Amino acid sequence: MNCLISIVVPIYKVEKYLARCVESILNQSYTNLQVILVDDGSPDNCGDLCDSYARKDNRITVIHKENGGLSDARNAGISIAKGELITFIDSDDYVSINYVEELLRIMNRTNADLSMVDLDVVNESTPYSADEKIGEISIISGRDAIELALKTSFRQSAWGKLYRREVFDTIQFPKGLLYEDLAIVYNILAVTNRIAISDAKLYKYEVRPGSIMQTSFNINHYNSLVVTDEAMDFVKAQYPEFEMLTNGRRVYSYFTVLRRMLKSPDNVFYSAQIKELKDRINNYSRGLIWNREIKASLKLRILALKISDKLYIKVEDYLYRKIEENNA
Repeated sequence: MNCLISIVVPIYKVEKYLARCVESILNQSYTNLQVILVDDGSPDNCGDLCDSYARKDNRITVIHKENGGLSDARNAGISIAKGELITFIDSDDYVSINYVEELLRIMNRTNADLSMVDLDVVNESTPYSADEKIGEISIISGRDAIELALKTSFRQSAWGKLYRREVFDTIQFPKGLLYEDLAIVYNILAVTNRIAISDAKLYKYEVRPGSIMQTSFNINHYNSLVVTDEAMDFVKAQYPEFEMLTNGRRVYSYFTVLRRMLKSPDNVFYSAQIKELKDRINNYSRGLIWNREIKASLKLRILALKISDKLYIKVEDYLYRKIEENNA
């Protein structure tokens, strides 16, 4: 199968990383590609770099647009995608030489509706490597993937996956909100019968120094929790047997924002939102402590918050340090 595959790359203020990303795409072992570089009003030299690549390779199409955020950039790329299949790559990441080939191989071999590969966490000190790897394949249903996603055991990012183009005829990324991948992943999985997963670590995910422990907060983080609530309402309506898991997934997202709020030097200005968020956590966490399907780390957060904000922050710092150590 030599079908055209569209690759959408949203670009904003990544001048330092852009060449690495684009070169890894142009060097793919699978060559029948439409590469869509979306310059989302980047204020640096990214737009010029995109144009220079387009002059060198006729597979590249460049979109220059006003800044609208990651979702808007992805939607712009989707709107001109001509491929039967589509994948997303973030512009500060890069991929192995057979990233596309492996995604297509496992999709064809299993007759899957969606395929995905594993990620390899890298940072600025990691030597560049785009080595070819072929992974073992596992197959799960969309329903099983939803259950795993609710347990945060299924990667919910848009990148690292290969989709059939028609999925996006009715599903779009929500403009102007954070957590945009969460907003659509459950809708996509709900209409997916078979998912093929390769354990080959072909997507190189860049973790910048301190990014995991980033504590900056603005009100958009709080307002974007509507994405979580709408996604969980959707899953609960489709799969009522997952009600307890949807509660756990809500609480997980609430904690992600609460940590930022409590650690913000301006948290005094968000006292009303902090109180409301704690109330929501208390409401949806009922029964989670005794549920075997809920992760111990989430239970630990719930118990710590019941005692004090100070203890909760210490627990969060400990858990995030463990994540950084695992990514080191």
